[in-house]
Amino acid sequence: MSSLSIRRSGVKTVQAEDEIAGICTAIGAAFAGDLAVTTTSSPGLALKGEATGLAVMAEIPLSDHRRTARWSLDGATYQE
Repeated sequence: MSSLSIRRSGVKTVQAEDEIAGICTAIGAAFAGDLAVTTTSSPGLALKGEATGLAVMAEIPLSDHRRTARWSLDGATYQE
């Protein structure tokens, strides 16, 4: 999807500085009535625990997607 079509559809994107800020921003957007989605890698999921608990207790609709890379960032191959 191109950035022009994203702007026309009304999608708002934010790149937060860390995992905790990312989920807290998504919780704030959901609390304000917007559709909120956040993504993370596997290690980042542990950092989101407290904020996820807040979203559950407050019954805030939130989508948190976890994506695990099958390769390392230094170029080494993935071993199964």
